[in-house]
Amino acid sequence: MNTPKSERVAMNVEAIDISSIEVTEESGIPKLVGQEVFETSDKDEDSCKSETDEVQNTEVEMDALVQIDEARVLFENTVISGIADFSGRIDKYGKSFKTYMLEETVEQKLARIKKELQEIELSKETVQHDDELNELVKLHSVLEQDRMVELKIIKNKLVLDDSEMDVVTLPRVTIDCRDSRRLVDLEGRIARIESLLGETNPKKSIVTCINELFHKINLLEQNEPLLEKFDQNMKRISKEYEESIIGRRATKDPSLQKRIADDLKTTDSKVHEIYKSYNLLKRYSGVLPHIITRMKSLNDLHREVQDTSGMLQSFDQCISRLQTQTEKWEQLLDQLNKKLDQQEENFEKNKKSIQTWVESLEMKLNHHSSL
Repeated sequence: MNTPKSERVAMNVEAIDISSIEVTEESGIPKLVGQEVFETSDKDEDSCKSETDEVQNTEVEMDALVQIDEARVLFENTVISGIADFSGRIDKYGKSFKTYMLEETVEQKLARIKKELQEIELSKETVQHDDELNELVKLHSVLEQDRMVELKIIKNKLVLDDSEMDVVTLPRVTIDCRDSRRLVDLEGRIARIESLLGETNPKKSIVTCINELFHKINLLEQNEPLLEKFDQNMKRISKEYEESIIGRRATKDPSLQKRIADDLKTTDSKVHEIYKSYNLLKRYSGVLPHIITRMKSLNDLHREVQDTSGMLQSFDQCISRLQTQTEKWEQLLDQLNKKLDQQEENFEKNKKSIQTWVESLEMKLNHHSSL
């Protein structure tokens, strides 16, 4: 915008008040007193402005602007990059600054075709291409119907069968017999110890009972005179009791009293029998200790055999229980194998059906994309 010369002169006049400036004596410059007015010349300003105008005119291109209609006709059908995605989508993480191929789905294709058909219907050139437009509309309706049929088929196939939910899926079980054998051995030992102790439901632990028995046996073995005296007293009491019973019965029964009198022997007869037994003992005195030791060993052997027989019986019972358990496990494993085979067959059938369905769907999609 050009201003008048008088205004430009007034704008370029600058009043500087230097009366307040005092120069020190050290600088050697005299002090300024009063006010001075400095003015810039109009000629210099005009020359500077003309230079800036010339520079600006060289940088700015003053050609005539392109008309808007011509620019729109030129660029409205031009595609900058067909493989770039400028939709502003942020769901594809890590690709904000890169161009990539945007895959168009079937729904997007159908929507695009529908939109193009609507644009063709609204345009003025539809009168000339009514036949082609009708064919495109029919093709679009056919594709839409095929898509709906395929969606129904997919939904029906994805519905789960309720009859298969009743099938019980059993876990895979691996059996290790070593732990069960160890448990059986321990149970047999505990049963044998309980049978020796003689208590089925003891209030004390097995270790405590064994310790108490061990201490009692040690006390008895270390006091032989007490054991002999106890044996004699028991025999005497038993004999007196039997005699008292026989005497009571004899007082009531005369025949029993007579038989008792006959059984009673005199002292001479008793002495004679003692001499006979003495001669017999004297004859076998050298062999009798060996016989006694042999009888003791046989007695010990008999007791050991009895213990082993009891232990074998307990083993037999444990083995019978194990056999019943193994039979049950075998039945359960057979059922499990049958169910697993059946499930595997059903899985293979479903797999084949899904593969065929996927292949058919891919073929249809390829066919539609080619169209």
